[in-house]
Parts: sequence; structure tokens; C-alpha cells
Amino acid sequence: AGVVVLSTDGKLSCFDALSGALEWNSLLLDISYSSPSAATVDGLPYIFVGSRFHTMYAFNAKTGLKIWQKRANNFIDATPTTAIVDGRTVVLYGSYDRRFYCVDASSSKLLWYAKTGNDICSSAAVATVAGQPVAIVHSLDNYLYMFALRNGELLWKEHVGNLMWSHMERCDSIWSSPAVAEVDGSAMLFFGSWDGSLYAFASTGE
Repeated sequence: AGVVVLSTDGKLSCFDALSGALEWNSLLLDISYSSPSAATVDGLPYIFVGSRFHTMYAFNAKTGLKIWQKRANNFIDATPTTAIVDGRTVVLYGSYDRRFYCVDASSSKLLWYAKTGNDICSSAAVATVAGQPVAIVHSLDNYLYMFALRNGELLWKEHVGNLMWSHMERCDSIWSSPAVAEVDGSAMLFFGSWDGSLYAFASTGE
């Protein structure tokens, strides 16, 4: 088993989980504030990570070789989220181009994208609501968005507080991503907002 980390200079490194020995290095050739995420795709271990070169990358987790890369129109600071939709593994991520993307994890084919009112730097949470798979993501327009994973349809949108200060900069307040948990048999959504509040939403049906 390996532990994969990414430094801000764009160096992706894999270390043996027991010994700490370096197994491989790969370079994104650009600064990155994204964190790597892992998934099994077509029986192979993949690592996904975004960069400030407007690119989402997929690497072979065993060898560190790049499998594909996919361009957006601005920074990808969000840590990618993976989900399985109708037997297909997809990668979900937002960008500072104000779009939320869903791409096929194997081929990098764009399946759909949805627009929000501002940049997206949060990671997405996935859940099943009313029997269908959904993704929830926060945009810097101060809203949470819920999209249907099959086609990107906007299912729900909720205001979750304004920035407490007069400008947007990291460390000014809480910068978080939505999280989903099962509570008493029902899905609940939690979000720590930069207005200093913790929001909780309950599913109306599942």
C-alpha cells in the first residue's frame, strides 16, 4: 500500500505506507493546491489531482505514469471526488471558471458540466437522494448546489451565509467543503460556512 502526497510545486509522490520509502515521483509542471484522491477504475488504481494550470490529471497509482489530462478554463484547486453512476466511475471537480465538471474516469470524456454563480474551490460530496445519485458542491457565490449525477440537472440550491469580511482571501474565515453522513437512517448534509455557522440539512426522501 502507498501514501500519495502532492506538494504545492506540483510534485506528486508515492511512499510505501510501512517503510516510508519513495516508490515514485511525477510532476504536474505547475503549482497545485488540490489534494490527490484515489479510485479503482477498470481494475486499476488511479490517482486524480487538479492544478493551477487549469488541468485535471489521472495517474496510475502503482507506477506514477500519467494516464490522461483534462483542461478546464481556470484553476482547479478542488480535490476531485469520485463516484460510481450506473456502473461507470466518474470524476467530479469544480474550477475557478465557475463550472462543476463530471468526466468519465477511464477516458476523461466530458459527461456534463453545470454553471454556478462564482468560482468553485470546495470538494464535492456525493449522496443518494430520492433514489438518485447526486453531488453537492459550494460555490463562492455563497450557495450550495445539488446536481443530479446522471445529467447535471440542478436539483436544489441554498444560500449558506456571506463572507464576514470585505474581501475573499484564504484564512479570513472558514473555507470548507460539504459533507454527507447517515443519521438515524437518513442522509444529512453538513457545511461549515465562512459566516461562522454550521449548517445542517435533512433529506426529505430517500
